[in-house]
Amino acid sequence: MIVFLYPIINQTMHELTDRELYHAIEYAKSIDENTGRSIIEQFQTDQPALAHTLFSVFPPIITSKNQALSHLFMDLCFDV
Repeated sequence: MIVFLYPIINQTMHELTDRELYHAIEYAKSIDENTGRSIIEQFQTDQPALAHTLFSVFPPIITSKNQALSHLFMDLCFDV
């Protein structure tokens, strides 16, 4: 969800209101694969340390404890 909320919050991190959250979820459900890929690439460019942590550091650590939980973590990062 972090990745898909990224363009909604316009680089200003704040807690989303219910309305903003609903709008972000609807937006995430409506985009195609190319748009999603573009958002991820932009996120990785703008926030390289956070992207590296989310996509490269956390998954293997979680997998070493529980592979199913690691899959859930990645699903939650990309699915709403």
